[in-house]
Amino acid sequence: MSPGRLPPEGPGGWCQAVGVAIRLSSGVTPHAVGERGVDWVTYSRAPFVTPAVAPRTSWVEVDGKRLLYRLADVAVEIAGYGKARQLGLYEHDKVVFQILASDTTTNGARLIWALRARWCIENTLKYAEEHQGIHWLCSYAMDEVPDDTLVDNPARVAGRARHKTATAALKGVPAKLARNEIHSGAIRAKPRLERRALQMVCRLPAHNAELDLARKLNAYLGDDEYRAVTANLLHLSGVIDFRPHAITVRLDRPDPPRLARALGFAIEQINLKSPRLRGDGRTITYVLESPVA
Repeated sequence: MSPGRLPPEGPGGWCQAVGVAIRLSSGVTPHAVGERGVDWVTYSRAPFVTPAVAPRTSWVEVDGKRLLYRLADVAVEIAGYGKARQLGLYEHDKVVFQILASDTTTNGARLIWALRARWCIENTLKYAEEHQGIHWLCSYAMDEVPDDTLVDNPARVAGRARHKTATAALKGVPAKLARNEIHSGAIRAKPRLERRALQMVCRLPAHNAELDLARKLNAYLGDDEYRAVTANLLHLSGVIDFRPHAITVRLDRPDPPRLARALGFAIEQINLKSPRLRGDGRTITYVLESPVA
């Protein structure tokens, strides 16, 4: 761009109030807009300022088509503002369209295309209004129809207000209370954990002792149902003889010979370990009674 100089700008002066980045109206100057960091663009009024440089070809692609323009792109100095850009469009070797802009980087052909197209639209509407009276062709009569525009539901608004009030009233109120505070005299069953724990402690050793006895018996019995057989033997009749220095357990002989033989072998194995009661020093001796002749 080549340097040039324009007369000072002023309200209603050398520019038509129209812009791409911002619209400059009467009384608004580029200086006032530039102070806010906003780019501006305006139309120059005729008579146009003759550019100080020769026009050059510039192009822009619009909708896949390349549009060519002959433009004179000149750097100008505006009094009270500073540097700006003047673009002049040439047709038939004379300026037919001219704009001023603060944007010094955008392709000149694109700026000319955008602003000239807008100017053509404004001129078309102005001509149609002046010569065809297009506003007289418009009808402003209205048809009244049910207004189905969505608005706030009053019931929901009232419900929200009640909910807000209720929420505020609940502040500080416990969410839950003990049942017997609400229903006087309400009771529930509570297990006696100490007794249940004692029962479990007693049952587990009994279970382990029965399992150990069943395994010893099955070593001689060899029966798949040895656990059931052992459980039945626990009900075997007999006599317990307590003496000062010994305890003797006399068991009646079971009927099946193979079971009696297996039980006899298991008793012999148990007696070899001299079993005793906990806290009692007396030895326990198991005796399987002889068959009745």
